[in-house]
Amino acid sequence: MKKYIILLIVGALIATHYSKVNNLSASANSKNVQIQQNQLGEYQKEKDREEELRKLQDPTIIRDKINKVGKLTSLEGNYKYWSKITDKGLFDLTLREITLDFSFKFGIGISMEYINVYKVDGTTVFVKIPRNRMQLQYIQMNPDSKIIDGKKMLLVSQFKPSDVEVLIEQSQQNVVNKIGVDSKLFDSALYNLQDELEKLIKGLGHYETVIFDEIV
Repeated sequence: MKKYIILLIVGALIATHYSKVNNLSASANSKNVQIQQNQLGEYQKEKDREEELRKLQDPTIIRDKINKVGKLTSLEGNYKYWSKITDKGLFDLTLREITLDFSFKFGIGISMEYINVYKVDGTTVFVKIPRNRMQLQYIQMNPDSKIIDGKKMLLVSQFKPSDVEVLIEQSQQNVVNKIGVDSKLFDSALYNLQDELEKLIKGLGHYETVIFDEIV
């Protein structure tokens, strides 16, 4: 009977030992699996990061973002135009007179398709801007513009509406021509354009520096 009891105790001890060993083995396997999963997760994160960085080095990604803007007006302002038109007769007498006191609102900008993002080096982006592609995008007369009739002799007709319309068209074309040759206005427009592009590019994230090359 004693031998039977001893055998039961020994069996129980052996079973308990194996149970502990199995539990330890299962726990070790579970930890190994968890470690392997963590390692795979870190590896995948690293691969994803490398792929993201590779894409960020592709200039076409930035170009696509810029092209979506379409056109950008980088400078808006007002231009005053004043002119007195006088018709003279015999002995230099004034027959009729009219004064144009106009104010025009205008905008200078560029179509973004001409902006060339040609290189990305780490966090630095290189951009070429063709200055000759910057242009007057719109011009319109302000409501405060005035036409002032001057003195005229009797029996001499005033300026007809058709005459006034021609004068307005001519004055607007004169303003367009003057703005077109005003290098200071285009310098300001170019400076503002670079500022806007820099904000746009840095706003994409990752990029820290933008270097501009001006193409004449």
